[in-house]
Amino acid sequence: MKLILERKVGAGERTGAIVRKAVLIAMADRASDDGSGIWASQATLAATAECSERALRNALADLEEEGLIAREDDASQRTVTWRINVTALDALPVTRNRDA
Repeated sequence: MKLILERKVGAGERTGAIVRKAVLIAMADRASDDGSGIWASQATLAATAECSERALRNALADLEEEGLIAREDDASQRTVTWRINVTALDALPVTRNRDA
C-alpha cells in the first residue's frame, strides 16, 4: 500500500485523482502480495474508498485505461476479479520523498 501512497495516480492534473488513489488503496487492501485476487463488490469498494458507486466505476475505468489495474480471467466466477499492475504502479512519478 505504501507504493500507492508514494505515487502520483492519474495522468496529468486530471480531476478525480484522489478518488482513483482511494480506490487503489481499497483494492490493495484486498489484494495478494503480487496485486492479484481482488474480489470485492462495487458497493464494498465504494464504501471502503468513501465514494459513490458511480465515482468508483469511473475510477475503475480510468485505472484500467491507464494500465494500473486489469481484470483477471476466470470464466467460473460471476464477479469481476481484479489485479493491480504493480510494475506500472512502480513506474508512476513519486509524489513524496521515500525517506520521509
